[in-house]
Amino acid sequence: MAQREENDRAAGIDYNLHKVALSDADGILHLHGTSVDGSGRVTHTQIRPERDEAMPFLVGIKEIPTRRLDTVFAQQPPADLSYLVKLDVDGVEEQIIAGGQQGGILGTYT
Repeated sequence: MAQREENDRAAGIDYNLHKVALSDADGILHLHGTSVDGSGRVTHTQIRPERDEAMPFLVGIKEIPTRRLDTVFAQQPPADLSYLVKLDVDGVEEQIIAGGQQGGILGTYT
């Protein structure tokens, strides 16, 4: 179990952790691990739509499922509207939010 999960459980925080990549479409992406320091351990990662076996310093490629917010919440809907969705993303917020517009999960905030 990751340290974050251990800390939250120890603090009694009630949460659901979804281990998927969020997107505006359900599908598969490819996580490319590279070792730029020559150690053979993964030092950097990149997510790409296609496998790239020719990537320099490649250590391995993992398939990552992508899900829309609507898909994730359709599988396990929140009990009421007193919930928080935390996203840890790097610049693709609008794409992820677009994947949550149809199911009524995301409200409009001003």
